[in-house]
Amino acid sequence: MTLTPKRTGAMLIVVGLLSALLFIMAINLRHALPAAIWWQAMTNPEPDDLRQLLFHFSLLPRLTLSLLVGAGG
Repeated sequence: MTLTPKRTGAMLIVVGLLSALLFIMAINLRHALPAAIWWQAMTNPEPDDLRQLLFHFSLLPRLTLSLLVGAGG
């Protein structure tokens, strides 16, 4: 199956929009928490660190829901 120029152009637009979405999401999440501790905050937040708790219980559910309903972050 070969890609027509019309399909290739559409795929480039989709990939470009997804890249922009991921970039903006990363910037938004970096304002709340440094990127170095994202994984810890996602999997096992420290109860003493309010930033990790907000990230885990507020920002991640909002981000997930916005992606599910199509708002994009």
